[in-house]
Amino acid sequence: MYKDDSINNGPKPLTAFREQEKKYKKYHKVQTDFSDVLFHNEDNTAELSEKYHVSTNSKDGIQSYTLAEFPGFTIYRNLLPKSTQFQLTKKALTTYMYKPFRTNLTTFNDNQPFEKDPSMAISNNPHLSKLHWATLGYQFEWTERRYPPEWFHDVPDEILQVSEMICGHGAIDDFDPQSIIVNYYGVKSTMLAHKDDVEIDYKQPVVSLSFGLSSIYLLGGDSRDVKPVPVMLRAGDVCILGGQSRMNYHGVPRIFEDSFQRELYEEFVVD
Repeated sequence: MYKDDSINNGPKPLTAFREQEKKYKKYHKVQTDFSDVLFHNEDNTAELSEKYHVSTNSKDGIQSYTLAEFPGFTIYRNLLPKSTQFQLTKKALTTYMYKPFRTNLTTFNDNQPFEKDPSMAISNNPHLSKLHWATLGYQFEWTERRYPPEWFHDVPDEILQVSEMICGHGAIDDFDPQSIIVNYYGVKSTMLAHKDDVEIDYKQPVVSLSFGLSSIYLLGGDSRDVKPVPVMLRAGDVCILGGQSRMNYHGVPRIFEDSFQRELYEEFVVD
C-alpha cells in the first residue's frame, strides 16, 4: 500500500495567494470585507496608498500609480476613452470570437462550432455563455503552452491604435503587441493565480485593458507564498506588468455584478 501523507499530516495549508483568492471570491450569502482593496472606496484610498507604498503621477490629466514593493507594475485609471472601450467591446462580441481567431471553443481540427450570423443580436448569441477566451496575433496553444507560428494572424488595426495611444501617454516607451488574449468574464468568473511565463522575451510587459464590469485584481510576488495586494479595476483602466514584476503571480478572484454603467455608453450605440 502507498502511504497517504494527507491522512497523517492533514490538508495542505493554503498559500498566501490562495487565502486572498478565497477571501474575495463571491460566495452565496457571504459578506465580503473590501476595506483592504486599493481604489475600491475613495474614502480610504489615501490610507491604503500609504499602507501599500503607492506613488501617484499625473500627466495630461491621467493619473498613474506605482507600488514600491512591485517595481515595474503601473496602473492607469480611466486611461481608455469611452469611445475606445465601446469599440473594442463590440469587436470582442462581434469579431474576435470568430475565425480566423481561435477561442476555447475551437476544436483540435481547427473547426469553430459556430459561424458569424450578422442578423443575430449579440444578446441572443447562445455561445456567449460558453466563451472564455479568444486569441489574436500569435495565438496561444493552451495544451502545449506555446505560440505556434503557423497560427499567426495580423493584429487588428484597432489594437495597434490603442497601443499607440498608450505609448503616447508615456505608459510604455515602445509597445508593439504581438499576442493578445481576450478574456470573457461572467459574473461568476475567476482567474486563478498564474504567471505569464511562456513568451520569448520577458523584457516585454504584459498590458491589461479593462472593459465592462469591475473586478478585483490580485498582484502577487514571485511565489504564491507572497501575500498579494488587492486592486480594484474598472472599465477604462490599464495595468502594466513589467520590469521586476513581469514574472509575478496575478489573478482575478472577483467580478462585480451590476457594476457596468450602461448609460455612459449610450451615445455610441447606433440602431
